[in-house]
Amino acid sequence: MMETGYSEYFATDKLFDMMPGLALLADAHGRLMRVNDLFYSVLGYEKREAPEDLAALCAPGDREKWERTFAKAMEEGGAEVTLRLVTSEEGERWYRLQLQSHTGQDGKPFLLIAGSAVTHRVRAEQRLHTRQAILSSLFRNAGAGMVLMDRGGRILEVNPTFVEMFGYGEEELIGRNIDRLLAPEGESPDTGKEVTSRAGTAGSTRYRPGVVTKNGTPLAVLEDEAPVTGQEGANLCYRIYTDVTSIERSRSLAEGSAQEQKALLMKTNHRVMNNLNLATGFLQLQLYETDDSAVRQALTDTVVRIKSLAMIHDLFRNTGSRHRVDMQDYLDNLVVFLSQVRDRSGQAEVECRAKGLHMDVELAVPCVLLVNEVAGLILEQSGASAGLRIELTKEGKNFNLEMSERGGTVAVMFDKEKNETLRQEVVQALLRQLDAQVEQESERGINRLSIRFPDIRRTGGADRKWPEFGLKK
Repeated sequence: MMETGYSEYFATDKLFDMMPGLALLADAHGRLMRVNDLFYSVLGYEKREAPEDLAALCAPGDREKWERTFAKAMEEGGAEVTLRLVTSEEGERWYRLQLQSHTGQDGKPFLLIAGSAVTHRVRAEQRLHTRQAILSSLFRNAGAGMVLMDRGGRILEVNPTFVEMFGYGEEELIGRNIDRLLAPEGESPDTGKEVTSRAGTAGSTRYRPGVVTKNGTPLAVLEDEAPVTGQEGANLCYRIYTDVTSIERSRSLAEGSAQEQKALLMKTNHRVMNNLNLATGFLQLQLYETDDSAVRQALTDTVVRIKSLAMIHDLFRNTGSRHRVDMQDYLDNLVVFLSQVRDRSGQAEVECRAKGLHMDVELAVPCVLLVNEVAGLILEQSGASAGLRIELTKEGKNFNLEMSERGGTVAVMFDKEKNETLRQEVVQALLRQLDAQVEQESERGINRLSIRFPDIRRTGGADRKWPEFGLKK
């Protein structure tokens, strides 16, 4: 790097090196003439290999931004910019650069550049922006009516479903009190009847049969609240309205009518499925707030488990069945989902066979959760090489669930000496619930797991000892 006449601004080199953050001098063409010692220690360059042009230090996507800022500083005397600088190991760090133009002792202009590290702040802002975008999307696209209100119940924002549900225009709602708005004309607001209470939270679910729309139509709704903290610590609240008018009408008409009871149950399944999907949505929000790989893995596993349960309720809703699960349809849907979230290669081959088999829901739930745990781990660890095959058959009064693969995952999962993970504990609990017997085989590179359990649940299954596993070579 070239030396230049900057001594009138810095009495000694030591004073220049003591400047907080990065300190750089550049000539009128952007060539670096002097940098402080922190430049080398933070960005990792040796003095002999440091770039001579500041533009070369910028990440490729930020070089045009740098050129514009440099030109502005030279023309107007100063400028500021936030951009990414490339380290010696080809990494990137965010810096806020302040540029000031001066004239040296030789009469030539140069730039004094001071830089402060803002990588953590920029990444936090990016995560916040992503979280806000997801939350906004959930709010605008939710199937339930949603209102954001202040502590006094004044409406600040509503989603399209709420507008459609109650018949008001959005401009008619902003600023009005939510409870007085929904109360019948001339009557005091009805706070409703609390039907559930969530321990450790400020919210609860209330049943309100007496709210009215703009044209006076009565509605029965379930009302949930979720307190939030707004800007500058403001106490705000999301209120969620689920229209259960049709469910209430169906309930009254369904007395003595099996067909109408079936319709009511389908709606209940639909609501449960929606609530489970909403739960997975909030869990996925948490994924954007952490960089901890262990936490991200735990949240992903929880989302997959909840989704596997939601799929059962979705199957009930689509088929009209009330008690029994079509296992071929369910397993087909489950492996498609698992392949999407567990198979990183995107090329795993999975075969399912359970044609014509229906299972009571009390057996189906632990059975499919077991498939989810084992098959999910196989796809996650073996990917394209898994060669996973799932077959469910029935012999007499017993079901036989067989899973085979080429990756060796099954042997690890059922190794009693390594029974330490949550997934293994879940598998143990499910096997006990099914009162299952387990066998393993390994032949010609194919690992086969066979799980046999009775069609009719026996008493005392939960107290059964952990099954003995024998690996046959």
